[in-house]
Amino acid sequence: MLKIESDVCPLYHISSYLPESLGSALRLFALKNRTKAELVTEVRLRCHGAFSLSCSDENIFPDMNGEISQKPLICNEEDIRTCVFRLCESSYHAHEEEIKNGYISMKNGFRAGIAPRCSHTDAVYGVSSVNIRIPKEIKGCSDALTKITGARSTLIYAPPGVGKTTVLKDIIRYVSGIGLRCAVIDSRGELDVSAVLCDRISGTEKSKGIEIAQRTLCPQYTVCDEIGADDVDSIIQVSNAGVPFTATCHGASFEEIMRRPFVKKLYDAKVFDFYARLFRDGRTVTFDIKECS
Repeated sequence: MLKIESDVCPLYHISSYLPESLGSALRLFALKNRTKAELVTEVRLRCHGAFSLSCSDENIFPDMNGEISQKPLICNEEDIRTCVFRLCESSYHAHEEEIKNGYISMKNGFRAGIAPRCSHTDAVYGVSSVNIRIPKEIKGCSDALTKITGARSTLIYAPPGVGKTTVLKDIIRYVSGIGLRCAVIDSRGELDVSAVLCDRISGTEKSKGIEIAQRTLCPQYTVCDEIGADDVDSIIQVSNAGVPFTATCHGASFEEIMRRPFVKKLYDAKVFDFYARLFRDGRTVTFDIKECS
């Protein structure tokens, strides 16, 4: 069984970003439900909707006393405004471009997903939902994968919230640990990993970061989270330069991801040596691995 390490409990840290009433409810929940609190992966606020916690496939509704309730606390517009203001560290305009793109970068690898309200000119005039994602450290969670793939190119896929980023962070530690220079393309600040041979590019588009890494950092291995259609040409370019590339994308099955044109293009270009479907049950991580000839 793999143990998730936590800094006492990340929920205490997150509570400081919430309105006082919801922050208090979250701290009391963490105090009264320690085992379950360690498994929480998301804290969600919805305008005129539920304040909830995501724990595996379960949605948990803490009440004002920190007890698990069947009746959720309902967030209002002021709750959302307060939370966004605190996530932006009192400087909304400094994060306005991120909010347009649906997220706010936080410290220590945390990230808040944002549902912005945009006008026809793309100006943001409000936020309807906030999803604060809790980064997990599961050291050794990629062992079953790297035992087979080593440091060869791999695409890891799974539905959202299963733990792809967690596995990717452990792969970065593995690659650095075997003595390879690892370029990490971390556009949203989620792959902040302590690894001695890791060069991290953040705050830029993935495709641009991939190109910068190849041109200036001479990596022996490249890692990128949640690739999309805009990244394909840069990934193929890196692959043709002989640099192994490992990435993640959303998908529930190999057949499903092959229906996505950009993944099929990477498959046809023989970029990845392995395709690995990730499964997670609490602290247990497993893989269904397909090797390409």
